[in-house]
Amino acid sequence: MTHLSGRKSIRTTEVICLLLTFILTGCTQNNDHGGGDKERKFRLMLISSPTGLDAPLFYGKSRGVFAKYGIDLTIQFGNGSQRTYDAVASGRADAGVTVFSAIALSAGKGGDLVSFGSLQQVDSAGILMSKSSHVTSTAGLRGKTLLASSGSALRRVLPVLLSQAGVPEDRVSVKDVVPGALYAAYVAGQADGMITVLPNSVPVVGDKRPSVALPFIENGIVQPGLSLVAQPEDLRSERDTYVRFMRALIEADSLAQADIREAAGSVSEEAPQLTKDVTADQFRAAQEFRCWADSPNGSSSFLQPAALWKSGISLFEKSGMIESGALNSEALYTNGIVRTAVSSDPPRGPHARERC
Repeated sequence: MTHLSGRKSIRTTEVICLLLTFILTGCTQNNDHGGGDKERKFRLMLISSPTGLDAPLFYGKSRGVFAKYGIDLTIQFGNGSQRTYDAVASGRADAGVTVFSAIALSAGKGGDLVSFGSLQQVDSAGILMSKSSHVTSTAGLRGKTLLASSGSALRRVLPVLLSQAGVPEDRVSVKDVVPGALYAAYVAGQADGMITVLPNSVPVVGDKRPSVALPFIENGIVQPGLSLVAQPEDLRSERDTYVRFMRALIEADSLAQADIREAAGSVSEEAPQLTKDVTADQFRAAQEFRCWADSPNGSSSFLQPAALWKSGISLFEKSGMIESGALNSEALYTNGIVRTAVSSDPPRGPHARERC
């Protein structure tokens, strides 16, 4: 009897030890998506407060997609593309959403952040013109007045746009306003049009002032769109983290495409000033710029075409924002992270729109 009781005690102790080891070491099986045993905290900074363009990020976080890939995602609100760039450069964020101008202009001053993925391959900027102006092309801008954010790169490429349209620069008046006042000034009728990011602006303006969009890309102004940037050393030392982030983002984007209104709702919860209808329309409008027209058919929409980055450098040289030959476009981006993410876990389902 005593002998049997001793054996039971030993076995019970062994089981307890195994359980303790299991709990303390986190000995769980890795999931199929390579998330690993422990989530990695990952701080992503947006350009500004949320818009419909950010729907996959918020929807993916709320649905647990990033957690499934081992990414404990924190989404920080930004205050302009340059400040987002600076936050990543200083280590206050692991990655940031920014635009080509911040990347190129910062590189000209010694900045070394690298774009490791595209949220929109091609830039979605353009001119929003009031329908009452009867302007339907850039050639019709003669004698018109435009609003622009003072000092912005979009304002600085306007002379190139006008030149390519055959419109003398002195035949178009430009009123510079602070970025926060742009929409209100336009809706109030203070100018015929405004230079802006079209997917964000068109749904916000809505029926307040019926307008016509003139995308820059349709008028020969071609540059990369929204990009994800990080420090090059982080992309090397923590490559797996960034690959898993991209894999999660690709899946989250697919889910957002399948349920746009719910995805839009996840943004409205973070930005109550935007209704679900507005954020959904912003997300839909952004799809037009998802893939550059000259991208290889069937390639990932998150990849960054080399020719597009070269075009952006050329545009900035023409506008005088950077010196000719000062920048090598290939030093500003990498496609390695996305290629690994796509090859390791391609998107699935009828709504997967990861490819061009």
